[in-house]
Amino acid sequence: MFFGQGANNPFGLNFGFGANFPQRFDEHYRVYPVSFCDKAHLEDGDKILLPPSALETLARLHIEYPMLFKVKNEAVNRVSHCGVLEFSAPEGSCFMPYWMMQNMFLTEGSIVNIQNVTLPKATFVKIRPQSKDFLDISNPRAVLEASLRKFSCMTVGDTICLKYNDRNYLLDVREIRPADAASIIETDCEVDFEAPADYVPPAPPSSTPAPPAAPTSSLPFGGVPTMKKDDLAHHARPVSRGLGGLRMKKGSGTNTDAEALRAARLKKYEAFHGTGVSLTGATSTYTAASTLAASSAPKPKEEEEEKKEPEQKPFEGLGRRLR
Repeated sequence: MFFGQGANNPFGLNFGFGANFPQRFDEHYRVYPVSFCDKAHLEDGDKILLPPSALETLARLHIEYPMLFKVKNEAVNRVSHCGVLEFSAPEGSCFMPYWMMQNMFLTEGSIVNIQNVTLPKATFVKIRPQSKDFLDISNPRAVLEASLRKFSCMTVGDTICLKYNDRNYLLDVREIRPADAASIIETDCEVDFEAPADYVPPAPPSSTPAPPAAPTSSLPFGGVPTMKKDDLAHHARPVSRGLGGLRMKKGSGTNTDAEALRAARLKKYEAFHGTGVSLTGATSTYTAASTLAASSAPKPKEEEEEKKEPEQKPFEGLGRRLR
């Protein structure tokens, strides 16, 4: 028997205690990105928009606040969790951040199942950046804590998207305590980082001993040694005492090298004197005396006249002008 129905309700009032009273929120909606309703700023977070009828159903249930929901793609059995921002979506549809749709393998107009749940508060979260570029941020922990304030809950296996300095950073949720899904609203949660997915650890040092270092050389660049002061003194050449390096053999007398050189410079030129042999085999004796006698002998008059230059005479004869 149900109160408020049949003959026991003479006034025809419906108190809501009938068999149609919902025991839990479990609905199916067509999902669309939040950009379809001109609310692209909701991409920074995990809040969704539900229709007004969902608020009426939730108001009849004894649920805990803040409202948290389980989102399930029944086609691929993919599950995640989120919160709600408004109940302003058209009936039969809901709006969701696009990065959540990617995690759930949903497309525009796909059917999604939404149920209300109660999640414990998280005490520990481990996150792995998909790119090591996230570590280039001056203070990544502070950036992460500021961005997680826009989230309601987290689920192991999700890939959340953080926007910082006009750039999107993808972070994988690797571990959550005390459960695989937990609320992060008004809770003291410890956050730990795992090495980025594209991080390559440095190669370990090899066990083979390193080759001995080459001995240091005192030679300059090029391998040509320089002469030192001591080497110059050791290899010094003997200093000559002559004039300009010319050394003349000393005789038995008292003449020195300088006197012999001076005498050689003052000595007059002498022609060759001695015995010569011609190509025919005849020999001749050439002495300086015969040379001097031949040079001093008088020359004939004919030769002297030939060598005399003719006297210059003025021009004699007829001349013509140019005109």
